[in-house]
Amino acid sequence: MNIQSTNELTTLQKQEILKLAQICKSIEPITLDFYLLTDLNIDKEKPAFFLGYEDTLLVSVLLAFFPSEEEVEFNGCTHPDFRNRGYMTHLIDTAIPYFSGTTFSRALFLREKGSGSGKAYLDAHYPSIVQSEYVMALEKKDWKTTEMTGNLQEVTDPNIFFALNKEIFSRELDEQQMQNILASSERQFFLYYHDGEPVGILNIRHCDHQEAMLHGVGILPAYRRRGLGEQMLSEALNLIFQTYRIATLEVNSKNPNAFALYQKLGFIVENQVDYHARIL
Repeated sequence: MNIQSTNELTTLQKQEILKLAQICKSIEPITLDFYLLTDLNIDKEKPAFFLGYEDTLLVSVLLAFFPSEEEVEFNGCTHPDFRNRGYMTHLIDTAIPYFSGTTFSRALFLREKGSGSGKAYLDAHYPSIVQSEYVMALEKKDWKTTEMTGNLQEVTDPNIFFALNKEIFSRELDEQQMQNILASSERQFFLYYHDGEPVGILNIRHCDHQEAMLHGVGILPAYRRRGLGEQMLSEALNLIFQTYRIATLEVNSKNPNAFALYQKLGFIVENQVDYHARIL
């Protein structure tokens, strides 16, 4: 197998990855929505895409996502006709040296609930599951528009947004990361105001003509447990359902309070992704 490592995909490589993903989706009940950008990765020099070829055919792909210096998340797939030949192991063995011996403490390997092949591989190689992530969805027909007490406004001052992001998530982004985030054409960024003060943030990713996805939802610590998170989300959903039929979001198993809130709003679990860990 010929392995190509890169941090920037060509148009042809993107097409090859999407074609391989579609083949894998055709035989297993998975969504396999690969993120083919590196705008959120903290180190633009490290390769994020590892492509395995037999002759000119892409048969296996591994993608790395590392928005912080602590963990790297891997996702990928192998063509059904080329499984059980060690292709994914070769890709992982190629990728890991870029992250081991640095600030990264562990690698997380993502597996969708419906991926039997992924379960078999990861159970054999990295059986420790450290967390799960749930994809939840709410349809417009199941949402009743509610009156708001706060005010959701699109970001005009990035400095306020990123200051709140740091305080809410204890995560500081560098200048390049901030520029890359704000330059995204498929996302809108919002501040939530309560009594004239910005107390919450979120962003909306426009997936396609039917679906919008909520990301980065958070309220300042001093304003939590006052129902403001529910108010902010309700206003965001009012906005989303003016245009879209489906709203989706992701929530970690380590955040039961958020999970309970999303259920209260009417979201239901559509998919589950387990994170298998390897210490670096």
